[in-house]
Amino acid sequence: MTEGSFDPPEERPPVRASEPAGSWKDLMFRRRGWFVAGGVTALAFALVAMRGWPRPTPAQTWFAAPLVLFGVAMRVWARCYLVRGTNTRRVHARRLVEGGPYRRVRNPIYVGNVAVAAGIALAFFGPLAAALLLALLGAIYSAVVRSEEGVLQRTFPDRFERLAAAVPRWWPRARLRPAELAADADAPAPQLRAALRGEAQRILGAGAAWTAAFWLANQP
Repeated sequence: MTEGSFDPPEERPPVRASEPAGSWKDLMFRRRGWFVAGGVTALAFALVAMRGWPRPTPAQTWFAAPLVLFGVAMRVWARCYLVRGTNTRRVHARRLVEGGPYRRVRNPIYVGNVAVAAGIALAFFGPLAAALLLALLGAIYSAVVRSEEGVLQRTFPDRFERLAAAVPRWWPRARLRPAELAADADAPAPQLRAALRGEAQRILGAGAAWTAAFWLANQP
């Protein structure tokens, strides 16, 4: 997909398609972080205003842990297959990433983001907050993905059509069907060290948030 999937500068082919600067799709993509942060903040304030700040329970934190771990692992796995970072500011495509988690779900980084956010919400506020946040982020990322996939369809029409038919957009499939997708011979080798370096702050942030919820839940 387009989530930071770029070739090194000396190997970059010309960009074949992008969203016009200033269009709503381009704006949605460039400001996706602000939309997510604003939506999460507004939801947190609304929940606190309606229900107060409920103390986390140990059960909430333990049920949240697999979600947070899954989200972090999905982001790291995806970053292994991205040559550069994921914080791009234009909707454009130079390479269609089809390896690793991209053979199981088309948007693994966004799936990871949603899982981490829902896990933290569950740890601190409970299942209702997690469900509301899941719906909110699903709506925001669905709009972002529409702009990304429009560019991919114009840039790699045949390959993206095969990818979209074989790989779900949001729900990772457990079993692979290799015959559906040809191997990407030109894809760079996975880079775990680079992925861990790139995700270090997010890993530490997610771990610190869950640890704080766990500590609060176990105070006498």
